[in-house]
Amino acid sequence: MKTSLIVSTYNRPETLRLTLNSIALQSRLPDEVIIADDGSTQTTQLLIDQMKSQYPVPLVHVWQEDQGFRLAAIRNKAIVKATGQYLIFTDGDIILHKDFIQSHLTFAQPKHFCQGHRVLLNAQKTKTVIEDEQLNFSFFESGISNRLYTIHHLALARLLSTTIHNERSVKGCNFSCFKADAIQINGFNESFVGWGKEDAEFIVRLINSGVTGIDIKFAAVAYHLDHGENYKQKTKSALPDNLSFVELAKIKKLTWCEDGIEK
Repeated sequence: MKTSLIVSTYNRPETLRLTLNSIALQSRLPDEVIIADDGSTQTTQLLIDQMKSQYPVPLVHVWQEDQGFRLAAIRNKAIVKATGQYLIFTDGDIILHKDFIQSHLTFAQPKHFCQGHRVLLNAQKTKTVIEDEQLNFSFFESGISNRLYTIHHLALARLLSTTIHNERSVKGCNFSCFKADAIQINGFNESFVGWGKEDAEFIVRLINSGVTGIDIKFAAVAYHLDHGENYKQKTKSALPDNLSFVELAKIKKLTWCEDGIEK
């Protein structure tokens, strides 16, 4: 099954480099990597150009003009560009365990999506990781939280992974689904402008359309670098409106958004 890994980013080339390096070391490589770039400056383009020639899979840069936080819109552009049947989503400040792609594919099945978890690195640990270009971590690592999520054990994952019944536990930085299922609900809702909950509303519509979620435990391991000053602070005023979109999708049992891939 052909797989497209979609990596969203905005003006953090120092962390994107680590993300791309961790992808290149995957035990099961994706068939392509699509950088979903929400308006970064030329520094990100230069990084991608530098890495592209020696990268083990096609590296595709999808860019949109910087008009504020428009993650839903750039993810839709990446979905359209993707040639894989199966889509895996992460962010350009995530370092992936070497079996991240294989973990998602192990649990992939028709009419299902998969949700993994993340280990959080604090600000000081993030600074050190960037300076040292560290890609491997242990359970006993300092400067991390959600420590249990460092454990990769496929037998445990098969035993303990559970069904997802709602959107509350889903994060777009460690998520996968079939492209056909994403297209069926018209992708992400581009009415979401500003930080927060575009992934939750997407999941509500996906579940409403008959797609079941799998909460992967002890596999699909991902390490989330600290954001520092980011759009969560800069655009938090958008959150009440964004939350209302989520509630509307739940109350009306929506399976389609008007402001999505198709306009």
